[in-house]
Amino acid sequence: MNPLQSLWAALLFVVLVLAIIFVRQYYLQGWIEQIPIVRSLDDSYNRAKKTFAQLGAGAVQRFYETSETKQIVTGDKPRGRDQLVVRSTWIREDLIRKFREKGFSKGRLEAAIRVLDYVDAYKEFALQDMYEYKVLASVKLAQALLESEVGQSRLAREANNHFGIKGVPTAQGRNKLARIRSGHTESLCYCTRQTDFSYQAPAIGTINVNDDHPTDAFEVYLSVKDSYRRHTRLLTTCSQYGRKGCYGWIWRTFPVGSTADITQLAIDHRAITGMRPSDYFGGETTVPYYAAAASGLKGAFYATSKTYPRKIRALIETYELWRFDYDLIQSITS
Repeated sequence: MNPLQSLWAALLFVVLVLAIIFVRQYYLQGWIEQIPIVRSLDDSYNRAKKTFAQLGAGAVQRFYETSETKQIVTGDKPRGRDQLVVRSTWIREDLIRKFREKGFSKGRLEAAIRVLDYVDAYKEFALQDMYEYKVLASVKLAQALLESEVGQSRLAREANNHFGIKGVPTAQGRNKLARIRSGHTESLCYCTRQTDFSYQAPAIGTINVNDDHPTDAFEVYLSVKDSYRRHTRLLTTCSQYGRKGCYGWIWRTFPVGSTADITQLAIDHRAITGMRPSDYFGGETTVPYYAAAASGLKGAFYATSKTYPRKIRALIETYELWRFDYDLIQSITS
């Protein structure tokens, strides 16, 4: 082989390696890195502030004080005595039009439409839990999109688990996990028996799915609705500020429509996250309520990724999920 042929062979090898890296990065990592995000879509955040300003503080306060229990329905469905009709300003066709105007490619638009389809399918679950427990519908939907890979993850498909909620090892399970993770050769399946992990209702069991470790076990639900309700219970059970795994304090700390300085939150939770205030949003520390709530989730260690708050915020603003928060309050006060 002459020098020129050798050079071409080397260049071809480099191109093949780069192609493999590209495929692995953009096609094999799943939906979590492929959900189309727009940094600024018609200034969504400023429009949100104006929209919430129209409601007034009294309407927001009334929402947080209400203790009624009604079934949430959307659209123009007939109102029953035990129903609350939420007439939504979130219109998927408007978002599709805006994505087209933004110049989305065919593939990117198709991916965005799948996100809109997911939101359309499960929005009532998120609104119901916000109505009853004050957990923000915008944040819940963004978490579900991210955690379930837009409903396409194995965990979502096989276990109806859209939030990545794990089973907790029992004493027996902890002993087995310790042996396996210290290098013993027991079968990994030996650690996935039902008796090795506990789970909470409405879960009906656990399933072994490799996340941080091959022995990880996640809760299984009969329906997606059960997954949403279990997620809400997780986010409201413990309210101790500054404690890992406690999220209940978040939902009234950052009321709908407000802005918040997350500096102190980041300082108070730095021992848990290892993040400075400037790490959450690229130096920005005064953020909308839903971004502050996402920061609280990160502070209490809901997710390990340091970019988790940014992803949640980007999803909410790209797909205008904040509208569901507004629409629910508007429906309660109208």
